[in-house]
Amino acid sequence: MKKKRNILIVIAIIAIVAAIGSTMAAFVASTTTTKDVSAAELGIKIVQNGDAAKAVKSLDAAGDSKAGYQYAGMPGDTVQEHVAVKSDANSKDSYIRVTINRSWTDKDGKKDFKLSPKEIGIARDNDSWLVTEDPEDPEIIYCYYTRKVGGNTQTENVMDSFTILKDKVTENSNAYAGYSANITFEADAVQAEAGAKAMLAEWGIMAELDAEGNLTGYTEQ
Repeated sequence: MKKKRNILIVIAIIAIVAAIGSTMAAFVASTTTTKDVSAAELGIKIVQNGDAAKAVKSLDAAGDSKAGYQYAGMPGDTVQEHVAVKSDANSKDSYIRVTINRSWTDKDGKKDFKLSPKEIGIARDNDSWLVTEDPEDPEIIYCYYTRKVGGNTQTENVMDSFTILKDKVTENSNAYAGYSANITFEADAVQAEAGAKAMLAEWGIMAELDAEGNLTGYTEQ
């Protein structure tokens, strides 16, 4: 009887240890990739300046990490509008992503899903961003800054200008008459320390980094 009781005690101890071990493992896994990854903690904001001669309307956006434009122009128009990202003075080193969303809206602000967002062209005069259009949603463009950004640092422009119906200048563009081009920007950042793990956890990309920590490429996961 005593031997049977001892076996039961051993089994109970093993079960308790196993339960504690699995709880600790789950806790560690859930906390290792969440430290200092929010834009608020890393302190970034979008910086804008542009062509005062063009009738470009700034879209209201909540928070410093968002911005946007609305423009109703003629086919072939090129508008000089500069957008970059700047880190706060006390911000930790980080990697930065900007998500651009482009769409067409009517006079009531209703989005038209039939008009091609690709007719709103985004241009930049530098190669400091890795840029990918979302293959499932042509409205969305992901832009990853290739260098780590320290405190009080401004990136190269993620946009230097945009174009309207550049491919429709000699075509019939009546379908776009009365519509406005809308472009919005949202910046977010992840910590540079253990940056590859942070980018995978937050952005879903497998980053390729060189010896200096520059982002040279990535694979979507």
